Amino acid sequence: MDVGKLRLFVQVAQYGSLTKAANALDTVPPVISRSINALETELGGRLFERTGRGMKLSPLGESLMPEVEALIASTDRLIDMARHQAKAASGQVQLGLLRSFSEAMSSRIIEAVNRDFPEINLRIQEGSIGQLEQWIEEGFLDLSMNLRQTGQRGDAETPIGTVPTYLVGAVDDPLMERGTIPFEDLGGLKLVLSAIKNGLRAELDAIAQNLDVTLHSVVETDSVPLSLNLAETSKGYTILSSPALWPAVEAGRVGYLRIVEPELNHQVALSYTLRRQPTMAAKEVGKIVERLAREELVSGSLRPLETAPQLDAVS
Repeated sequence: MDVGKLRLFVQVAQYGSLTKAANALDTVPPVISRSINALETELGGRLFERTGRGMKLSPLGESLMPEVEALIASTDRLIDMARHQAKAASGQVQLGLLRSFSEAMSSRIIEAVNRDFPEINLRIQEGSIGQLEQWIEEGFLDLSMNLRQTGQRGDAETPIGTVPTYLVGAVDDPLMERGTIPFEDLGGLKLVLSAIKNGLRAELDAIAQNLDVTLHSVVETDSVPLSLNLAETSKGYTILSSPALWPAVEAGRVGYLRIVEPELNHQVALSYTLRRQPTMAAKEVGKIVERLAREELVSGSLRPLETAPQLDAVS
């Protein structure tokens, strides 16, 4: 039922005249008359008695008036509530970020949320790929920004962009001068790999099996700092995406090669838990995270690393 017609019904009853109601609403009597006639047809009876003095409520109109006024008041409260929530989202939001994403973006996310939505209580939880997948599935998080295999997309998930994957080693390792490395060449290296069969580890194993390459893991760990330290000190090569590498690369701690044939690109994705409907506050935080992540992918610390130039072979 059209609430607008119900509002006209109440206003005509208050003014007692089509002309007076039309003047108050800045319209013409025929427009209001057509709406009242349509409402009467819908309800199956006359709402007004037309007299020489104007419009008088019929018995049906008098009996319906209290219910119509209550319905309009309820609708107005609903509209006010929606508008208030849209302007001032509030409540607690649990956001999950990869540690590398958190280092690059958490301060900007907190600043934007505090500025635009001061009533939101934002909590940021750092975790590995596998931990974030588990937490979002269990409903511990409202939303998270995580890495996924390219082309892989879950429910309630928004792809934001892609990041490449690199082989990481000591900065003075001659191997790092090559710029890129074919996947099959990973088979002859001592590798530091993830202990959890997350998206990256599962993809590495699948590609290795398809190419009949054996990956030699000397250490398995889900700690990015430990993986970088082992690579930096020549204890083994590790495989990481660009967001995890930027701080170490800028500090001159490690070297890197982009993995090719095939390239290992991973998707940055924003996910909401399916355990409950996202609140207005969670949606607003999600918009901020997505906007800032897109900026970081273009010009910030989520962007791809520059590939080192291929050195000419020494004759």
